[in-house]
Amino acid sequence: MGKIKERIEDLASAAAGPTLDVLSEVLIDGIAGSVVPGVGNMILAYKQNRMERRVEETLKMLIERQDEFNAVVNSLEDEIAKKDVEGKYFEMLMDYSLDEPQDEKIKYLVNGYINVARIPHPQEDVVRSFYDTLKQMNLLDIRVFRLYNPFNNNDDNAYVIMQDYKIDEYQYNMVREKLARLGLIYSKNDLQRDENTDAIVSYLEDLSKGKKAKLKAKKVSRSESYRMSSYGNRFIKFIESEYNGEVENGEEQEKFEEFL
Repeated sequence: MGKIKERIEDLASAAAGPTLDVLSEVLIDGIAGSVVPGVGNMILAYKQNRMERRVEETLKMLIERQDEFNAVVNSLEDEIAKKDVEGKYFEMLMDYSLDEPQDEKIKYLVNGYINVARIPHPQEDVVRSFYDTLKQMNLLDIRVFRLYNPFNNNDDNAYVIMQDYKIDEYQYNMVREKLARLGLIYSKNDLQRDENTDAIVSYLEDLSKGKKAKLKAKKVSRSESYRMSSYGNRFIKFIESEYNGEVENGEEQEKFEEFL
C-alpha cells in the first residue's frame, strides 16, 4: 500500500492548477485506500496490482495532458461546473479505470474525461452511458468502430485489422454486429428493409381504398454495409483526443464505405 501511495504522490508533485486539485490528498487517500489488500491470496494480489497500475497510469496520462486540461477547466465560468469536473466526473473516471481489464483503453477513458470538461453542463447520465458503452468494448471493437469515422486520417482498413487479429470475415462481421447492438453503427440493409415495409403497408392501404397504387420498395443489397449512427457520432467525439469533423450521410461517408 505504501508503494502505490508514494508513486501517486510522486506523480502529484508534478501537477499544477486544476489537475493538482483533483489529485488532492483527500482523493489520493481515498483511491489508495480502496485498493484491495492481497494478504496471501493470489487473486486479491492480482487485483491489487492491476488496480494500482490503473490508478498510476490514469493519473500519469492526466498529468501529461495537464496543460490542456487546466486550460479547459479554467475556461469554465461556472464554479459548479468546475466542481463537477474536479469531483464527480473525476470519481467516475477512476471508477471505470479501476475496473478496466485492458491497459490500452485507459487513454480513451482519459480522453472522455477531458472532453467532458469541455462541456459547461454535461448530462451525467449521458456521460455515464458513454463510459458504459466503452466498458463493453474491447480494443478490436474500438479499432473497427473507428473505421466508420470518415475523418480518420490513418491507413487502417478491414483487411489490415483481420490480418493483425488473425480473424476471418465471419468474426469481423460479428464485431460489426456487436457495434450495431451497442447503437454505434446501423445496418443500411436493415434501414432499407424498414423502408420497404413502410412502402408495402402504404401500398396495401391505398389498394384497400380503391386508389391506384405503385409499390415503391427497393431491392436490398446482398452485401451488408454499415454507417455510423448519431449516437456513434457523439461517442467517437467522447473517446477521441482530437476530433476535427462530424459524420454526415453525404459523399464523404459514401466514399469511406467502400472498404467497410
